[in-house]
Amino acid sequence: MKNKEFVITITIVCFILGLMLTMQLKTVKVNSDATNAKRVSDVQAQYAELKKNYDAKVAELEEKDKVLEEYRNVESEEETVELLKKELSKALQDAGLTNVRGAGLTVVLEDSKADFGSGIDPNNYLVHDEDILKVVNELKSAGAEAIAVNDQRIISTSEIRCAGTTIFVNGERIGAPFTIKAIGDPALLESAMTMRGGHVDIIKEWGLGITITKESDIFIPKYNKTITGKYITTVTEDSTTDADSKTTTGV
Repeated sequence: MKNKEFVITITIVCFILGLMLTMQLKTVKVNSDATNAKRVSDVQAQYAELKKNYDAKVAELEEKDKVLEEYRNVESEEETVELLKKELSKALQDAGLTNVRGAGLTVVLEDSKADFGSGIDPNNYLVHDEDILKVVNELKSAGAEAIAVNDQRIISTSEIRCAGTTIFVNGERIGAPFTIKAIGDPALLESAMTMRGGHVDIIKEWGLGITITKESDIFIPKYNKTITGKYITTVTEDSTTDADSKTTTGV
């Protein structure tokens, strides 16, 4: 009788262990599948980013080749001057130093209009410099060719920061509503703004107001301040080689 009970007990224990092992294997398989799926997703995202950069470089090279061919075909000094003017105009445009217009997107951010109760920090329901900066960065990533915040042109040296409850762009104080204009492919820009998990979702969760509008014609003013370089100097290829040969010794 005892042997029979022992056999039954062993059988039950083996059954339970087998069931636990099966469940563990299934869990490992699910986790493995999830990990593989994430890896595939990450690789696809990296490939898309690399291809985007590659295509941009190819387009830039083709544009340079086109300009070079134009210089090769010039037959007079006047034509050379016109080509130089054309390049200068494009350089000024790319630097944000000219007024521009084109199709794009308008994004308007507003503070929450909710009625705050006691014990609620109202700062959580205000548009901050970080919100503006993240929207601007997402627009840049989507290929925006020109951006302005409350008509302050964003260039490489622009800063978006706050001092207390005041937001400054290019050193100028701006206030709500914050109108961000971007010139580029309206569909791509809108997609960047409405993608799941983007900063716009976070803005909506906090109850901040946001309006996104595709535009067929947007005017963006030029950067209207003086750009000065106090420490920067132009470096030639020869001086780069000389500089690389120097070393700095700390004491």
